[in-house]
Amino acid sequence: MNIVRGLHNAFVLVIALVLFSCAGEDDGSEEIPQASIVGAWEVTSATITLNDQEGADFAANAAQCYQNQGVDVSDQDVLLAIVGVIESEVDEGNFFLFSTGTSFVFEDDNSYTFQSGTVSGSGAWQINGDQLVLDDAEATTFAFAINGDQLALTDVYTFTEADLTDSGLSVCIDQLVSAGIMQLTRTQ
Repeated sequence: MNIVRGLHNAFVLVIALVLFSCAGEDDGSEEIPQASIVGAWEVTSATITLNDQEGADFAANAAQCYQNQGVDVSDQDVLLAIVGVIESEVDEGNFFLFSTGTSFVFEDDNSYTFQSGTVSGSGAWQINGDQLVLDDAEATTFAFAINGDQLALTDVYTFTEADLTDSGLSVCIDQLVSAGIMQLTRTQ
């Protein structure tokens, strides 16, 4: 009987140790240290997707829809209309950010500067969980991931039905989600 009681007590002790040792573990949503982004970065690649498709593919599919409706329109016409909607709704200064060669410098004091050709700007930055917030004319928020000297920034913008109706795009496009993805490499 003492052996059974001893095994029972040992079993209870093991269960208690397992439960309490897991209680303090991290859930994987670790805060990214602010210092990890400090430094100079350059955009090495940038892509913009529309409804999870490359822009040209999306425009070709939309143009086919319009053509099926009897509207004589090219892929390029659709793409230009979409760019017009994007430019009217999104801070156009952010388009410069998505150019290969754009450089960013994030300082310790949470200020930043960027240079894209002849366009430059500055503001404040902060990290909020997995979000990088650039306090510029609009508070631009990027989802971001950092892996050593590689930084990925993603900006997603969902256009409203009114945005699409005003442009005439709503005939074949009932929703539009634009995602800009930048890959940056640390330069210093």
